Amino acid sequence: MSRRGSVLSTSSSKASVSNGHIGSPIPPSMSRGSTTPSSRKLSVSKLPTSQDLDPDDLFTKYTVSDVKFVQSQLRTDADAKQEELRLMVGERYRDLLQASTSIIAIAKSSNRVLDALQETRIAIESQRLPTLPKSESIVNQDSHLHSLQLLAAHIKLLLDAPEHLWRLIERKRYFTAAWLFLLSRVIHLALRQDEDGERLKLGIDVTDQFPLIQRQWDAVSQFRSQIVHKATLSLREPTITAPDICSTALTLHLLDSKPLTDTLAVFLEQRHKSLQVLLSFGTDASIKRASSIRRANGQAPQDTNSKGEFKNVSTRQIRDAAQAVLEAVASTVKGARDVFGSSSSTSSLAESVLEYIQSDASPSTSLPSELQLTTESLLMTLPSSTQFLLLPANLRFYKPYVDLASTSSHVSAPDLDQHVERYFTNAANGLRKSLSRWLRKISSVKDVWQTRNYLRQWLSESARFTSEEAGELTRILDQATRERVLDIWQVMLAEAQTGFGASIELAISRIRDPGDTPVDSYPIQHLLQAPQLPSNAALGPVDTSFLKYETGLRRQLIGRTALLDETLGTLENCASLLQNDMLHVLAFDDDATRALVEDLKKQYQPHASVLCDHIVEHLQEKVSAIPDASARDVNGLVFAASVAREFNSPSSFVNHLCLASPVVEAFNKKVNVLHDLIINRWRNYTISTVLAQNTSAKNQRDSPSLHLTNALFWLSRNIEEVGWNRHTSDQARATERTLLAFLTSIIETDSYFPASKQSIHDLVLLQALAGRREGAEWECVCRGIDEKVSNLRGLIPDMPETNAKDYLARHQLLFAPLLAGAATEDESNTASSYLLPLGVPSLDQRQEFQPAMDVTKPQVRRFNMLLVG
Repeated sequence: MSRRGSVLSTSSSKASVSNGHIGSPIPPSMSRGSTTPSSRKLSVSKLPTSQDLDPDDLFTKYTVSDVKFVQSQLRTDADAKQEELRLMVGERYRDLLQASTSIIAIAKSSNRVLDALQETRIAIESQRLPTLPKSESIVNQDSHLHSLQLLAAHIKLLLDAPEHLWRLIERKRYFTAAWLFLLSRVIHLALRQDEDGERLKLGIDVTDQFPLIQRQWDAVSQFRSQIVHKATLSLREPTITAPDICSTALTLHLLDSKPLTDTLAVFLEQRHKSLQVLLSFGTDASIKRASSIRRANGQAPQDTNSKGEFKNVSTRQIRDAAQAVLEAVASTVKGARDVFGSSSSTSSLAESVLEYIQSDASPSTSLPSELQLTTESLLMTLPSSTQFLLLPANLRFYKPYVDLASTSSHVSAPDLDQHVERYFTNAANGLRKSLSRWLRKISSVKDVWQTRNYLRQWLSESARFTSEEAGELTRILDQATRERVLDIWQVMLAEAQTGFGASIELAISRIRDPGDTPVDSYPIQHLLQAPQLPSNAALGPVDTSFLKYETGLRRQLIGRTALLDETLGTLENCASLLQNDMLHVLAFDDDATRALVEDLKKQYQPHASVLCDHIVEHLQEKVSAIPDASARDVNGLVFAASVAREFNSPSSFVNHLCLASPVVEAFNKKVNVLHDLIINRWRNYTISTVLAQNTSAKNQRDSPSLHLTNALFWLSRNIEEVGWNRHTSDQARATERTLLAFLTSIIETDSYFPASKQSIHDLVLLQALAGRREGAEWECVCRGIDEKVSNLRGLIPDMPETNAKDYLARHQLLFAPLLAGAATEDESNTASSYLLPLGVPSLDQRQEFQPAMDVTKPQVRRFNMLLVG
């Protein structure tokens, strides 16, 4: 047992400590003699770990099954270690070989570094300290100290220059920055060049002993381009004053060696670039800039249309944009003349500053204080100014060199005028294009005119332009205003033309094919309708509601139906807007405005005349396309005649269009011809239809026949439907011509009056209607009727004399349209004379008068609300 245990102990210890680490603990086993799970768990807790494993104790204390279990676990652990070793040899060993190669390379590099350091140490130890110059005497110590102090002042200014230059550039004091830069350059040259050789005598070599000076000058020299660039960009600001422009121009003149003529060109070029930004308001570039600014401020970009332009631009924005352009041009022109302009007695501001720089005089009161710059005043503004008192006098009173006799220091008057004129011409052309583009955003003539008046007032109050320049800008403004006003009017006229064409086509189609919806196209029916009262929700001021109600009543009285009002509404609204625009334009009474208004009227008249011609042509086309086939077609013709009659009457459309008298007369003439043509077609159709529907009567009676009475009644009704309810002279003549054509047609029809007493009664009634008219045509009709009556009386000798006067008087309300304009029995201007022009009819003696209530039978419920009995 002990031998087997020792063998097991040896193998297990080798397996558990292989590869230098302890194996996993031995799995629990059950103690000897334990058969229950509880006893097995207890023995598991008592099993020794791999560190405490002893083969003798294992075989002594545990059963054979436990020993076999431990043996199997140890073999599993040994197999795992063998597999891990195989992996290490196959993969990790290659990494280890590579790492060893890198370690060798690092070691070689370290050795080379050590060798280099050793060589450096040896070289340093071999160096000897330089011998200091020995002073000849103690007296020279003061001069040496003074030289060092002077050298320190030079270096101090050169060291502080970059910071001061940054501050001056940030404060936009470019002239002062240029002066400080030039002073720094002179100091650098003084440090490098020892003209007297004093520093060399004292053993001071600035170049070798102070390499910082060259590096510092390299840093300062970079400011030259920055100052020039910043100064050039500052010229774009339209709000800078003339002294600022002068100081910036002198900065370019001193630093960039530009003649004053070139600095003037640079100034105008920069102002032209800033002007282009102002002129680009509303374009793609302006929209991108505005959108980026709005995004930076946390706002949503403004809406644009398909062309990349702003959708909603207010009149105030357009006015401000135009004013900003004028302000920029004015400040540029005025600034150029103030800075570079000179006269025979005085120099320009720029030349005066240059003269002041070169002179030794005291400060001048004629120059602004910011332009009276000296080196002494500049040094006093710097920190540690007392230290700069050690600088030599040639540096403390330094002045940049300017050749006053050179042409580069002067700008001649022709050159100034040429440059300013070129700039103004380009600015005026840009303003002309941009102003036209901006005014296209305004859709109201009133707003356009207000913008024009505001800008004209600004020009009149601004004294920075010459009279020629102000006149040119005024002409540009008036031209843009004229073009925009005409465009607005042309658009209004074109929309009115299109709207009228669509309205008349829709109205005629609704009349010819009404469908289930009734069409209010008959003036006599419209007259009897109650006007619509405003609802409570739509009630406004009392005056407004009353005016609307009054307007509705007036339209009913003149026969203006809703359909007719809707058809003419587009044209009348357009004419009303045009009249309001004209009144607003004419409200300004000055010479320039009167000339502009007259020009507008002159250019507006042809477009308005074209609209009138198109209206007549379109109405003629619609009338020509309507046949005379049915009553609905004729109703469409009647509606077209109503439209033409409205144009021919004192229409608000013609009056508000502000047309010339010849144009109005030509339009009325064309409308009259078209109206007469339509009425002739209606008259022929109506007369033929009435005669065809009312043939000769078969029943004989001692009064005019029913068929003739019915024919006259339908003729009267058709005249009322046409809308001739106003007894004006033109409408009375149209009624006369209709009645004359009817009488002529019925007389010429022989089959209508057979040889009978009834025909004589009918002819006598027609003779009574025709006898109340005057004229050659009516006399001819009366003679034709008399001949027919005479012929019939010859055939019927026992026919008594008849008189249709009483019959006509009793039917005068039915035949009222036919009696319009005829002679009346009652000459008094009473209500009765207008209602009964033939007087009160006499009672027929053959009929007993009975009240209407007695005639009505009780069983006939005509009036449901009345008790008839």
